[in-house]
Amino acid sequence: GATIAWAMEAFESGVLTLEDTGSLDLTFGNAAAMVKLTEMIGQQKRFRGELEGFEDGEVRLFYDRPDTGERVLIGLPFDRIVQAKLVLTDALIAASNGDGAT
Repeated sequence: GATIAWAMEAFESGVLTLEDTGSLDLTFGNAAAMVKLTEMIGQQKRFRGELEGFEDGEVRLFYDRPDTGERVLIGLPFDRIVQAKLVLTDALIAASNGDGAT
């Protein structure tokens, strides 16, 4: 609720624009926009995987599907990533040193 209230306040004061909100009119009292924004927040996806690289504007990572356990390579558009956390592993440290040891 507080996030939506902040977004609507920011929209009303001009901090957020229609361009920022993907054309979603966050004017106070717009119940349809509140529902849509709630859905958008609830549908955020979280991924945990092993970084493969960056190509064509996408962050590529190996992801273990929770339903099958199958390891798949996925690409996430860089501009859609809001927050990321990199966890250092021995393999990542070795790769950054360029020695190829894992």
